[in-house]
Amino acid sequence: MSQPFLLADEGQLMCPLCSGTYVHIDDVYVAGRPREDGPVVPVHVNAGGRIATEEGVDLPMTDYGRRHVISLGGVCELCGGRFALEFKQHKGQTLVTIRKPVWTEVDAPAG
Repeated sequence: MSQPFLLADEGQLMCPLCSGTYVHIDDVYVAGRPREDGPVVPVHVNAGGRIATEEGVDLPMTDYGRRHVISLGGVCELCGGRFALEFKQHKGQTLVTIRKPVWTEVDAPAG
C-alpha cells in the first residue's frame, strides 16, 4: 500500500498522524549491514549527538530487507505523536514507509 510523503504547500514536513506542520526530526536510526544479507548492526544518533550501537538500540523498523535501512524519527508539537520516516533499499529502488511506535506492556520490576 502506498503511503504519501507529506509536504505542505511551503515545503514543510507534515505530521503523518494529524497533518500538522510543527514537527521535529530528532533521531536517526540505521539498520546497517556490512555485507548484503549479513547481520544487522543497529545504530541510533539522537538530536544531542549521542551515538548508540548494538545493544540497547530499539530500531523502529522490523523488516530489514537485504541491505541497510535508514529511519528518521520525529515528533509532532500539535498532537504529540511520534513517527519515523523509513528509507529502505529494495531491488535497486528506495522504498519510503511511515511508521509509528508500537508500545508493548512490560512487567514491573520486582521489589
